[in-house]
Amino acid sequence: MKIDVQFDTRNLRVRTLCEKKNLAYSTSQALNETAKDVQQKTRIRMDRIFHLRKAGFMYRAIKIFKFSNARQGVAYAEIGVQPRPRLLLGHFERGGRRKPVKGRNVAVPITGSPARPSERSAIPEDLTFRKMKLKRRKTKSGKIQYKGQVSTFLLPNQGVFQRRNGTVQLLYKLIAPSRIKPIPAVLHLGRTANDLMKRKFNDYFRKFYNRYQ
Repeated sequence: MKIDVQFDTRNLRVRTLCEKKNLAYSTSQALNETAKDVQQKTRIRMDRIFHLRKAGFMYRAIKIFKFSNARQGVAYAEIGVQPRPRLLLGHFERGGRRKPVKGRNVAVPITGSPARPSERSAIPEDLTFRKMKLKRRKTKSGKIQYKGQVSTFLLPNQGVFQRRNGTVQLLYKLIAPSRIKPIPAVLHLGRTANDLMKRKFNDYFRKFYNRYQ
């Protein structure tokens, strides 16, 4: 006796393909939503631990560089601090010392001076180094001095000064990096990402997976 059994696997193949797509799309969307949560929570933390003089600029520095995309086979999301010239935010993630942009010393603006009227004030555009355009010159006494716009001048190893109404005021003090307090690792972007992956990813995945069932 020969028993011939045939199975119609067309529905199974269709179902398997649907499940495969569902897993891929649900995973991608869960990764992206988790990355958005990491971004938002990090921005909230920045508000709490920093004096943000240019909040919008600093918020944009916490950037999602890459979103997961199931169609393109990208099964990850990438978030971090956007690298910008002279931006110290990344140092607050790993910790370290502030390094001079140019020369041997770091220029620290003096709070209460025109360069930083108050602790929360941003440096006025005309008193940034780019706008002051300090150029090397030799004084009558033979000393080296750097003169710039808006009556500013720099004395090596001392600071940047400005003449106003017959007086001279210190705008920036030049300090050796070794004398500046190290930057603490307080941003905790990586820690936040790990924590939210553990707490939120599975919930997001179930939400999207069930939606496409």
